[in-house]
Amino acid sequence: MNALRVERIQDAAALAPIREDWNRLVDQSARPNVFLTWEWLEAWWTHFGAGQRLHVIVVRDAKGAVAGIGAFCIERTGGPWPARVLKFLGTKLVSSDYLDLIAAPGLEREVSAAVLHALREDRNAWDLAELSD
Repeated sequence: MNALRVERIQDAAALAPIREDWNRLVDQSARPNVFLTWEWLEAWWTHFGAGQRLHVIVVRDAKGAVAGIGAFCIERTGGPWPARVLKFLGTKLVSSDYLDLIAAPGLEREVSAAVLHALREDRNAWDLAELSD
């Protein structure tokens, strides 16, 4: 497989063009579930995303096709030790279950490595990662 390339989406309007690709990957997943679908996560963001920053990582193959998605958001916490916390999109308030990266069959390792590399590159955007649910 040729090198994968990564793009970042921080504007919710930019999610709509990848809707079909997103849901295709969920449907092809070894563990598909409603909480990973575009519709669920877009609705979650619309209703519960206030005060957070969208941070979606889209992984594309050499031909430009979507090969994987890491749907995250960054929440700023207060208190005596304020922090920017990287979370799976869909984690706050109405907590979704079985959140994960989404990858084309057979590319799970490559997509995971590309997302991890992108998150490392974005390290100045968040202070800690809390990847639950």
